[in-house]
Amino acid sequence: MSHAQVSVDSTRLMNALKALSSQEMAGRLSGTNGISRARIFIKNNFNYAGIHELESSWFIPFDIKAKNYPSQGVNVVGFLKGESDSAVVVTAHYDHLGVKNNEIYYGADDNASGVSVLLEAAWLFAAKKVMPKYTIIFAALDAEETGLLGGYALVEYLQKANIPVKLNVNMDMVSKGFKGELYVCGTYHYPKLKSLVDMDGSRYAKVQLKLGHDQPGSGHDDWTMSSDHGPFHKQKIPFLYFGVEDHKYYHQPTDTFETTPYSFFYHAAETITGFLNEYLYQ
Repeated sequence: MSHAQVSVDSTRLMNALKALSSQEMAGRLSGTNGISRARIFIKNNFNYAGIHELESSWFIPFDIKAKNYPSQGVNVVGFLKGESDSAVVVTAHYDHLGVKNNEIYYGADDNASGVSVLLEAAWLFAAKKVMPKYTIIFAALDAEETGLLGGYALVEYLQKANIPVKLNVNMDMVSKGFKGELYVCGTYHYPKLKSLVDMDGSRYAKVQLKLGHDQPGSGHDDWTMSSDHGPFHKQKIPFLYFGVEDHKYYHQPTDTFETTPYSFFYHAAETITGFLNEYLYQ
């Protein structure tokens, strides 16, 4: 079938990672000029890729009720119409920690990497000549670092708009898998999703796709509420979360483009877009 494969554009992927974790973005702290620049970069990519605004604007603002933070966050959201009105919501947060003690926390893995794969998915799927089975909502989320606030805001927004959500696919830290492992979390809670992942993982020998980090009672090892898939799960919406384990660059100024294992990141992007492609188009 002509739509069976998608081919990640490595130059486009790496350019996005580099841009989003650049000095100009200044660590993308919510409410700063740096995150505004990131927001415009994301919007432009959505626009040029050919997906559509969900609202009359790409930007959907929400209130942040957290101390020491601006009063507003902004999610960047677009969509591709599917055969079904039920939506697959693909998410990645674009905020990070900003500047502390004159040091920029660049946030390449956390989470310029997930946003870069989100943008790549928008480019790849908008270019197809066929409709996806489900409507695809692409969402770059703000204020994850303050407590998954962009995720909660998006879930609430979709409920108010009466958009039924079939699945959330969330990406947070998908580039620095130094052991060659990419985890997919969520199948403990939603066992029916397991066959989808297994089937897909076997095709990508270059990335070890592993299930896990979703068992209740495992403390920090349980990632069920660790990123923006958590608010979906709270509403009993099935999710799959792709991410790598913590590493020495996590929440450090050294989480830069230059410390990225590029080959792993490329293959992780292939794995995630390949999974989405299979789920949405086959």
